[in-house]
Amino acid sequence: MVLSNTIMDAYGILTIIFPHFNTENFSYFITVIKNGEGGRVGKDMYPNYQMSLGGRSDEQTMLGINCMRVPAKRVIPVTLKIIEMFKKNKRSGDTLSSWISRIVEGNENSEIKSISEFKKTLTPLTVPPTMQEDKDFYSDYGSSTGYHTVTGKGECAA
Repeated sequence: MVLSNTIMDAYGILTIIFPHFNTENFSYFITVIKNGEGGRVGKDMYPNYQMSLGGRSDEQTMLGINCMRVPAKRVIPVTLKIIEMFKKNKRSGDTLSSWISRIVEGNENSEIKSISEFKKTLTPLTVPPTMQEDKDFYSDYGSSTGYHTVTGKGECAA
């Protein structure tokens, strides 16, 4: 049994899919969107992704709730921590989707009762190192140069 599949589409949306094994539908519980946001430590920038929780594409379709920004080089450790949290806090017969749904809806009664507690548990994994501590952190995957945001023609300038 495969726990998850990871897909990066042409728009830079990384979706970690945890299928419902009791239906033919797939629900997207954790979506990390590469949307050109950058984090900054002093003058040094690093790529940030936006993580959303609870998005579904089944009979209860909904958009995910924005949870937190995750540095590109911390997506894997954050994903592994989410799996660890699920294993520790799930109820008998739970799927990841049912557990995350309860958190998003505020109906969970384990250690992780809300999105705020979910975020609080993951935040230590998202603290950026200094450039001197980890130069690679400040470049995006597939790039050998430092990260910087670029606004192109037709894009909204914030």
